[in-house]
Amino acid sequence: MMKQKLCGGLGINDADYQVTKYIVGDNGKRKRVWVYPYYARWKSLMERIGPNSKEEAYFDKTCCADWVYFSKFKAWMEAQTWENLDLDKDILIQNNKEYGPTTCAFVPAWINTLLMTNTHRKGILPLGVHLSSKGQFRAQVSNVYTNKNKHLGLYQTPEEAHSAWQRGKIDQIEKALKMYEEEGCFRLDIKEALLKRSSNILEDNKNSRETLFL
Repeated sequence: MMKQKLCGGLGINDADYQVTKYIVGDNGKRKRVWVYPYYARWKSLMERIGPNSKEEAYFDKTCCADWVYFSKFKAWMEAQTWENLDLDKDILIQNNKEYGPTTCAFVPAWINTLLMTNTHRKGILPLGVHLSSKGQFRAQVSNVYTNKNKHLGLYQTPEEAHSAWQRGKIDQIEKALKMYEEEGCFRLDIKEALLKRSSNILEDNKNSRETLFL
């Protein structure tokens, strides 16, 4: 019996129906013309977190045992509002590393990136702090409206710049929540999780404490 090929070296496609369609072009090569939307989302996840992944940010990420099977992921996804939304794994549970039905939610892309920090790349400086060409410390935060960096000023110490970033991040979370409340995909648990993050950052700021992750 031929061994089943795993999607991304991890996932098992247990569908008993067609999930992709191909046509043969004039050059004799097959061209994919359609992918079942549920399968496309699952396949993307398996390829990111599976052992064949080349994406460094996902090397320590996993998924629950059920989601290894396409049918299990599809059953969960069918009960969600998901079209044109991103699959997020760490808003509901801070610093979560496992994808699963109790940890994940579909959210707008700008909500999904709101808490991204690239902590594996930030080096020795605190979050939101960069060394300027003038030797000062620049504070910046991602603008939720434009998805571009917003300059928050230059400071003499990284601690001062980080404090400015903390205040700026709280402001951006508040702005994002006002936008999110108007979305058809709004979820109260996502709002509450974001409010908790904002509260944690505020406490760090009040106590002159570094925010290590969002």
